[in-house]
Amino acid sequence: MPFHEIAPPYEEHIWEDSEGNLWVKEHVPYAPRSADSDTATPADKWIVIDRTGLLLGTVDLPARFMPYEIGTDFLLGVASGEHGVQRVARYRLVKPEARARTGTGSAAPADR
Repeated sequence: MPFHEIAPPYEEHIWEDSEGNLWVKEHVPYAPRSADSDTATPADKWIVIDRTGLLLGTVDLPARFMPYEIGTDFLLGVASGEHGVQRVARYRLVKPEARARTGTGSAAPADR
């Protein structure tokens, strides 16, 4: 299957959270791994934009995690394991301080 020389800057993953902010998954070009490369999969970067178009920041989500619901303090979605096995996963959403208008947030596994 041939690859296109030009790709859109974002994949088709765009979500709206419970506060009306847009979450856009940053596009990462496909790069096949060699057998001796590092097996760690990088995190997926999501860009968060408010209703007025203001950049709120970015959030690094675990690789192979697709959110299906984004609340004010959690993400709920499907995580795919190394062998393609899927499971429901919930992550706590940690936002930067309110005084810092833009920043990088993170997602941490939610307590069970």
